[in-house]
This record gives sequence, structure tokens and C-alpha cells, in this order.
Amino acid sequence: MIDWGRQPEMNDDEVLRTLFAHRLADEPLPPAVLERVTHSVLTEVQQNLVPAALPPVSRSATLLVRLERFRSWLGSLPPNQTLLLAGAAAVAAMVLIIGVSRITPRPLTAIAEVAGGNATVLSHHTSKFHVQKDGDVLKLRQGDQVLTAEGAVRLTHFPDQVAIIEPGAYIELTRLDEAGGGHQLALTLHDGIVHSQINTPLQANDEYVIRTPGVAVSAVGTDFTVEAVSPQETIVKTMAGQVQVTMGEQVVTVGPGQEVDAVLGQTLKLQSDGD
Repeated sequence: MIDWGRQPEMNDDEVLRTLFAHRLADEPLPPAVLERVTHSVLTEVQQNLVPAALPPVSRSATLLVRLERFRSWLGSLPPNQTLLLAGAAAVAAMVLIIGVSRITPRPLTAIAEVAGGNATVLSHHTSKFHVQKDGDVLKLRQGDQVLTAEGAVRLTHFPDQVAIIEPGAYIELTRLDEAGGGHQLALTLHDGIVHSQINTPLQANDEYVIRTPGVAVSAVGTDFTVEAVSPQETIVKTMAGQVQVTMGEQVVTVGPGQEVDAVLGQTLKLQSDGD
């Protein structure tokens, strides 16, 4: 038997050799020596059995590995579980699409009906021309342009608001919005006549404006026409209600049965139907 209490101080290697030489299994180890042996063994394991650091793997390679594992897992599923998984994925995709569509605002559109002949529409979204025929119904977005030939286009933008683009006119839908809880519409009339009918008075955040070169015609609730005679001349006629005509610093209100011939560089003057 070894007298462990009388042994001189030995290093770890010497302790291990002594232990193996005297058949350690024949008698229990003293606690102090057992602790030293355990520490030595753990140190040896850490130094020799820890794997070397793996080279960094790119994100794409990691993704490919995961996809391959996922594909293998799918292939191991029985047919009934595969069908259930496919159905669940389809439902999840549908819910995601519905959620995104609710979050993403849709562009406003105005319904356009062609009557009496052809009209050409230039789509701002696609930058392509489309010739629309009598009876066609389409949706216009902000930025779209309409050129009428022998036909007319009835533009329904907001409730109780209608703009009739007469034959031989050229307009651009420059604003179509619902900012601030109101309805905003702006048309730029390059040539021809637009007949507007606003059957419900506009509210504080509403706006209805027709612009021609140098002139802006805004309405509150009325029936009126705006004619772009030339780049220098615009004629505004009111059948019901009132409209406000602005040319530079000049502003006049045109009431029922009145009209104004706005010529750039001249004074705005109101005229009655009998004049």
C-alpha cells in the first residue's frame, strides 16, 4: 500500500505514472489525489480533443445547407402530411398578401366612360397610349391624360362630382387625392371644354380646381364650364352656384348666369348672359 501522506511533492505526470504502476483500482484514491487526477485529465482533454476552428462559412452556403435539409425533411414526410403542410402554407401566404394590401395604400382612380366616339388615353403609369371606343369604361389615375376626338368622356371622380370632357378637348388629371379626410381633384385643361357638375357643396378639406395656362378656376358646389380657347384666353361660364376665377393677382367670383373672358395681361370682367 502506498503511503500518500508521506509522498514528496510530485508533478501531475509523476502522480499519474505512480498511480498506474500500483494498480489504482485495487484501493480508493485519497480525495486530494483524486482531485489532482481529475484536473489533469480534464486539462488533457481540453488541449487534445477540442476540434480546430472551422473556416467561416458564407451566408449563401449556410442558406443552401438549410434549404437542402428542409427539402430532405419534406421528402421524408408521408403524403397526407405533405398535403396538410402545403395547405397551411397557402393559407399563410394568403393572409400575408391580404395584410400587405391593407397596409399599402392603393392609388385612387376615377371612372371614365367614353360616349359618342373615340378618345385617346395616355397612361402616366405605363407611358402608353390607348384608344378607347364608344361605350368603353376605364379607370384613370393621377397623371393620366385624355384627348377626345369626336367622342366625349364622362369622368366620375368623387360622389356627386362629374366632369364631362367635351369632344376636341385635351386634359390632364393632375391631382386625385383624399388628403386630410377630404376629396381633392385638379384638372389641367390644355385645349377644349370641360363641363363640371358638383351637386353637393364641397367641405372644408375638399378641393375642385380646373387650371388653364395662367388661370385657375375653383368651385364650391356648382354647374359650370371652362373653355381653353388658346394659351392666352380662357372662358368660364356658370349655370348654377359660384366659382372663383384667379388670374395672377386678380380674383373674381362668377355667379349663376355669369361668365368671364380671362385674357392674360387684361383685366377680369364679369358679363351676364344678356350682355
